[in-house]
Amino acid sequence: MENIIWLSDPQIMKIMGEKMKEWRLETNTTQKDLAAATELSLSTIQKIERGEGGTLASLLRYLRCAGKLQVLEPFMEERRLTPVEYHLMGLKKHTKKRARK
Repeated sequence: MENIIWLSDPQIMKIMGEKMKEWRLETNTTQKDLAAATELSLSTIQKIERGEGGTLASLLRYLRCAGKLQVLEPFMEERRLTPVEYHLMGLKKHTKKRARK
């Protein structure tokens, strides 16, 4: 697999569309059935699978109905403080501010 950093947006969208089509075919689901399940138009499903666009909302519906919503889990992770950040945060709380005259 090629490093995603070197790919253009259209190349990434095409790869994603192909993967989504692969997922749909693995479940033996037609584009028409998926369109009905997602309440998206058939043309929207076709565009997504060709990597030609679609909205984020359409992508979420597609992934949810395909049972692949978990691919978005990295977006849901909470950022954790490193030990150094935690320590610095504690120092800021205890630093006295200079009184103004």
